[in-house]
Amino acid sequence: GMPTDPNGRLLPIALSVLAVLCIHINSSAIVGSLSTGGATGRSMQVRRWPLKVKSAVSTQFRTIRSTISDLSYHIANGPSKGSSFPFNLNEDTNTRIPFQSKSQKGQILAHTAWPEGDSDEKLPLLILIHEFFGLNPSIIDKADALAKELNCVVIAPDTFRGVSTTFIPRAIWLALSTPQQRVNDDIDTVVDWASEHGKIDSSRIALMGFCYGGGKAIRYTTQRLPIAATVICYGSPVTDPDTLKNLKAPVCGVYGSLDPQFPPSVLSNFRAGLNQAGIQHKLEVYDGVGHAFWANMDQITRGQKPQIDAWNQCIGFLRTFF
Repeated sequence: GMPTDPNGRLLPIALSVLAVLCIHINSSAIVGSLSTGGATGRSMQVRRWPLKVKSAVSTQFRTIRSTISDLSYHIANGPSKGSSFPFNLNEDTNTRIPFQSKSQKGQILAHTAWPEGDSDEKLPLLILIHEFFGLNPSIIDKADALAKELNCVVIAPDTFRGVSTTFIPRAIWLALSTPQQRVNDDIDTVVDWASEHGKIDSSRIALMGFCYGGGKAIRYTTQRLPIAATVICYGSPVTDPDTLKNLKAPVCGVYGSLDPQFPPSVLSNFRAGLNQAGIQHKLEVYDGVGHAFWANMDQITRGQKPQIDAWNQCIGFLRTFF
């Protein structure tokens, strides 16, 4: 069955969607039976009309089923799974980065993770972009682990500017209402801030993102910072070869074979676009898992598969690039 919603609010929404769907299918079936019942003497086109309705309903059902499946992965693997909530962005982040635009000024909240020990050498920079839940404890745990493993500085900015949630409808709204241009501007601000830090080498830089964050990451590198490597964890890919040609650094991607958002056809187009653009890349699709399969660092600590394999792929890619 569908996993439990941490807030207890998605299940009624999902049941309502299913109820409407069932009514739609049943009403279509009734129309179809009425149409075929008096088919004698009618044209072949009229007799085939119910079949067209049935096909349309079947297509709609598969689309909604895929959407519900996608949401169920997010519910099962949401940020509250194995993490401490409620999460307070103001209290639980450790970095404030001033920003100013034509219409607004303020601070970008972020978590900055440093490797263990002191080093006289400047460290590479990894910017980690959260999924559509917003900056949360699971992203902070990943930032800390990545900084330690890669001996780099990891900055995980809040691209929603002060909002974090576990409520799926709100998460969807935040993702849809946060424009790429604003995210690009915020990441520019983060990079500029890091460049002024004496211990960070911002010429060695990579972007990594999960879900919403993966899509934002590759759009930032193709649009603003092509020298940065890109790691996409089940995020929306860029498939246009002309856009991908802007990149001057490699791309790494990890996806699940059961992810309805990014089926084989989409990933095939992604590979083809990277190949046509001449971009070095490593894309891996892991069998038996869907969207948001790498939920937290506890999975990595336990050696859970394929999460540990995805971790090793990302670590190996970034270590080679840095």
